Amino acid sequence: MFRCMTLKNCIWSLCVMISVRAVYSCSEEPKIEEIMALDELRTEICPERTASNNANNRQIDETTFYLNDVRYKIVDSHLEIIGCEGILLPPEPKLFAEVKINGLTLKTLSINDYAFQRTECEKIVIPKTVTHIGKCSFGYCEFLTSIILPEGLEGIGFACFNHCYSLTAITLPEGLKELGDYCFQWCTALKRIKMPNSLTKIGIRCFEMCTSLTSVIVPEGITELSESCFYGCESLTAVTLSEGLKKISETCFMYCSSLLEITLPASVEYIDGYLCFVSFSLKTIYFQSLTPPVIEHVNGLYPYTTIYVPKESLDLYVQKYRGMFKDILPME
Repeated sequence: MFRCMTLKNCIWSLCVMISVRAVYSCSEEPKIEEIMALDELRTEICPERTASNNANNRQIDETTFYLNDVRYKIVDSHLEIIGCEGILLPPEPKLFAEVKINGLTLKTLSINDYAFQRTECEKIVIPKTVTHIGKCSFGYCEFLTSIILPEGLEGIGFACFNHCYSLTAITLPEGLKELGDYCFQWCTALKRIKMPNSLTKIGIRCFEMCTSLTSVIVPEGITELSESCFYGCESLTAVTLSEGLKKISETCFMYCSSLLEITLPASVEYIDGYLCFVSFSLKTIYFQSLTPPVIEHVNGLYPYTTIYVPKESLDLYVQKYRGMFKDILPME
């Protein structure tokens, strides 16, 4: 009897150890192959309204239903994610790329306005079928630390990730064309962002008050930096502006207090000088263009900044910018 009980206890203890290990494994960082699987999740809703792939299905009406507390809507033979059930989502909610209903496979093409705003999600993998994320979709998701975006994504809407205070890094996929106004505003923990060459628009105040951002490379597809684009990025020490940039708008780099120097490519034609580079720390601007860009609304606001210009164009720069900067010197 004693030996039997001991054997039972041993088996029970082994089961507990296996269970604990399983829970621990689920909490570990997902591997690359797991991430790839997450962006193509599929499920099928059966006639009796049950769903495969461990999805919990709840029907709202003929075109709207929940899968694991995320609300989907059928629109013109595709799916749109339109919201969720309250703010208490799982830390890593699963979003489905495809749902099969009555034999018809529907792809999720968009995440609509305000869909996850103010939820407590921590990590999100956007389905690879999604091409657009609407305005304020993840705004004020204060616990969001990681979001993986698909290659087919074309646009990110107005204030989509603003006030995501825990987001530290993000890679924007190749193929993305537009970042909406206020897109990453007040993402105060954001240190790194990689932008693709396909990008053609960075919206107004897009990175305003990203106070942890240390460096940025503006891709060659960008022809204009919008108003207050990097306003208040106080940790920004390195900015690379690609050839093709033509216009820099007002207050674009205002209060970037760690930025000591910046190089303007030869393609720059216009600078709205109204508080554009205002910071006592900015000591040097390198102008690459042989023709001095038009600078408006300045009135001597750069008394601490020396500019270096092509030596063959020194006289042109002196005539045009006299009184604007501390010194105007030729580049070696």
